[in-house]
Amino acid sequence: MTSVITTMPLADSWGLRPKVFRWSGPPALTPAEIWDLLDCGLLVSPYFEVRPEVAPAPATVTRIVQTKPRPGYADGRAIREHYAAGAVLTLNQVDHWHAGIKATAEWLRTELRADVRSSVVLRPKGTSPPSPALDGAHVLILQVTGHTVWRPGGDPVTLQPGDALYVPPDHLRQTADPGDESLHVAFTIRQPGITDLAELALANFLSDSRAEAIAATHHFMSPDEKVAWLRAELSAYLKELDSGALAEQAVRIARRGGQA
Repeated sequence: MTSVITTMPLADSWGLRPKVFRWSGPPALTPAEIWDLLDCGLLVSPYFEVRPEVAPAPATVTRIVQTKPRPGYADGRAIREHYAAGAVLTLNQVDHWHAGIKATAEWLRTELRADVRSSVVLRPKGTSPPSPALDGAHVLILQVTGHTVWRPGGDPVTLQPGDALYVPPDHLRQTADPGDESLHVAFTIRQPGITDLAELALANFLSDSRAEAIAATHHFMSPDEKVAWLRAELSAYLKELDSGALAEQAVRIARRGGQA
């Protein structure tokens, strides 16, 4: 497969330690593009967040769409006021509509068999961006403009435009100081865990023809016979199991919010 990412040298650090490297993947959003989108008023909550809402005006307006009032649309002028007053702007799931970020997210999903979520953070000078949650996810941060200073579990790391920071799961991720105005993209990457795969494999086995064939007669078996059947049939099922397909199924379920 030809990667849309030409350089991501993480073979020596994936899952082990943070690493900074130069990014050469598809282009990301610019601040000018973000303000144009907000001024057009097409973005709707929860695809954007303004935190904290320190300006007096609300950040959203209600629009009439197909003759019905629809709340939550971005109010570009109000968001500019919030931003000027020190609020941080976050765009969520940008890969749903931005071609470059979508290409990167899809590559990560395919290569890593993972659930990948994207966000873009634009912050004014003197403020700190929100830290990605410590929830077992790998994080990839791409610096677009300005700079940010992070403490990924050790010494401070300064990201300049074009830099990327990889952070393994459960490492401390926070800014060391506010710095100047900046824009960065963050990808959270969640790969299925052992428990996820084991539970899914067992659920698939119980809906397989082996389990269906014995469903009407297993109550005639003794406990020892049931255990012997389970040991033999489950072992045979696992030997035939396509591990890649199982991982991809787990990712699809995660992207649907846990619904099979």
